[in-house]
Amino acid sequence: IRHPWRGDSQCDDVKQYRAQLGERLKQEAKETAHLTGWDLATVYKKMGPDAPGKAPAEDPWYKNLWK
Repeated sequence: IRHPWRGDSQCDDVKQYRAQLGERLKQEAKETAHLTGWDLATVYKKMGPDAPGKAPAEDPWYKNLWK
């Protein structure tokens, strides 16, 4: 499972990427569960904040020190 790109851009390609991202992550999770024998909930847990339906990951606290 790859972590999705979270960069900042407003071009049409990025909008299309983000629109398709949820479905792609669901498919990746299903394939991982099938290949590993894990249940889907375990795969979602291992995906962390990138799991479908979760809010995007925030920067770690230390990256906000100098903003």
